[in-house]
Amino acid sequence: MNGFKKDYDALPSKLSECPPSSLKSKPYHSMIAGWWLEQNPEFGGFDDGGEWLIGFCSHLKEDELHQVDWEHIKELTAWHKEQEQETEREKQKQRERESQNMGVAEMQPLPGPLSLVL
Repeated sequence: MNGFKKDYDALPSKLSECPPSSLKSKPYHSMIAGWWLEQNPEFGGFDDGGEWLIGFCSHLKEDELHQVDWEHIKELTAWHKEQEQETEREKQKQRERESQNMGVAEMQPLPGPLSLVL
């Protein structure tokens, strides 16, 4: 072994573009937004572990953080809510399109001698 590392882990800011190459960089499911994980199921994550993270932010008090961090968490929380709502709207639109397509398919005439004449 020559002492040089062959694989480098992606920077945290680049994880959405370049998934981690090693297990030490792989996050727990509780560290990933549910709406994002639905859209990127190939990304994965560890199923077990990190349970303490669930609801952690909701237990914080404003005076327990620096003001800049508190503002960042508020903005991030609002952004995640918007993304969740957008994802839900897209799912609803997809369900509506699928139900409309099912209705159209049911109304189409079956091929037969009369449809060939027209």
